[in-house]
Amino acid sequence: TSILASTYLGGSSHDRAFAVDVTPQGTILVAGDTQSPDLPVTPGAFDTTPALAPAFVAVLDPTLSSVLHCTALGGSGGDTPCGVAFDAFGDVIVAGSSLSFDFPTTPGSFKPGYSGGRDGFVARLDGTLSTLAFGTYLGKGSSEFLRGLTVDAGGRAIVCGSTSSSNFPVTPNALDPSFSAGDAFLTQFSRDGSTLLYSSFIGGSSWDDGYSVAAGPGGEVYVAGETHSPDFVATPGAFDTTFDTSSFNTEGFAMGFDLCRGAISHYGQGCLGSGAIVPTLSVSGCPSSGEALTLQVSGAYGGAPLLLALGGGQSAVPIVGSCAAQIFPWNGLAVTAALTGQGAGNGSIEWTAALPVPAPAGIVTLQAFIGDAGALDGVAATAAVAINLVD
Repeated sequence: TSILASTYLGGSSHDRAFAVDVTPQGTILVAGDTQSPDLPVTPGAFDTTPALAPAFVAVLDPTLSSVLHCTALGGSGGDTPCGVAFDAFGDVIVAGSSLSFDFPTTPGSFKPGYSGGRDGFVARLDGTLSTLAFGTYLGKGSSEFLRGLTVDAGGRAIVCGSTSSSNFPVTPNALDPSFSAGDAFLTQFSRDGSTLLYSSFIGGSSWDDGYSVAAGPGGEVYVAGETHSPDFVATPGAFDTTFDTSSFNTEGFAMGFDLCRGAISHYGQGCLGSGAIVPTLSVSGCPSSGEALTLQVSGAYGGAPLLLALGGGQSAVPIVGSCAAQIFPWNGLAVTAALTGQGAGNGSIEWTAALPVPAPAGIVTLQAFIGDAGALDGVAATAAVAINLVD
């Protein structure tokens, strides 16, 4: 075991680093707060004039031998980051808590105005830390502590923490829209910071706090924290569903959410192939920007040619004999391939692909057709799949 590199980071006064992230290329991202007027900000940075106790963000090379980019970020009242992350597009997202009435927010952001007390903040900067894409507060009239940040595959910021504001913003799809006695919360922003895609209280009848959040590969989001609530939500079959009153009325918790907003549905009927088997088309994953979808055709004649057709509707049109395409109007897009395996019912193929960012919102329909000499009309087909894509 050896130390790869280690460096001080700051100026002539009090500096603290609270959060770190690493790109696949090894670039290091650090966020913290500072009282140093000589913080090593770089030319062209978003804010080159550190004030009293603002946040800062710095990008260092993989060897920690040079500061590539560094900017102050904050207002005059004190700002403390809780998390920082690169997204898939090279932008930087930072979140934390603010006591500044003049934190740099942007027009059109979810909440450009300060509520008073302690508000949360979320900001996105470009990879060189020179431009603020958006800055927003998060909170209402009392006090909010942002403690955790993650960024999903579509570049959307997701934060957790605690709030004592009974009117903290929640969305209509919230797990828990009602404030209790000081709750944890989970909030997901749109990529441009203008809208809350999801926001909910988390907790029971006593005090609860969210400390960390992580995004999974298919729209799943997990939150961990502490609860003082004997009626905190615990699902049947979970590892521990009973609040332990001997633990000084405090328990840890872990909770998973499905924040995928797209939908996948199967409809219609397929056409029999060899062996009187109807092949199957299945689609799994989260149909949202940046997420991956897996498409699989199975139960077809092995080695046969396949055409996967993409449409924009769900109307049925006969194509040969009694076999119908159920994806009209067809948009002209198709993928051809040869199935693996040999013989009736043994053919299959699978694709996995990440959706673009932004994803083209709307309904896409899919159906697979297989050239099968043993089929009634020489063509077997799967039932169709409708995918509701969201950005």
